[in-house]
Amino acid sequence: MAFDVRGQIVRDLFPVSNSSQSASAVAWVKTGDCRNAGTDANVFACLWGSDSDTGQCPLKQSDDERKNKLERRHVDMFTIESANTRELEKLSIEHNGEDPASEWFLDQVTVDVVSSQTHH
Repeated sequence: MAFDVRGQIVRDLFPVSNSSQSASAVAWVKTGDCRNAGTDANVFACLWGSDSDTGQCPLKQSDDERKNKLERRHVDMFTIESANTRELEKLSIEHNGEDPASEWFLDQVTVDVVSSQTHH
């Protein structure tokens, strides 16, 4: 909380994103083509932007609604909501390794940042 020169309370308010203006990124995650390339592990992504980061976002369900995500030769699409990642600087993807079939051959990741209309 801050006070202006007259002693009045001043607060900075920021607009809440609605569905048409939500800050998000779309990640296409390609699993490679080799034996046992897919994974059943819990996978997480984090995007770092010039202003903030998304924190660890679980990649629970592919937007194409296939039940078995991150499998050999498949490209899965995930929407990652964020406060502001206009200028994407870094991406990390990891999994928890808690499943016996947790090994994973990640071939490629492509990210579109919706707010800045950039492709990485």
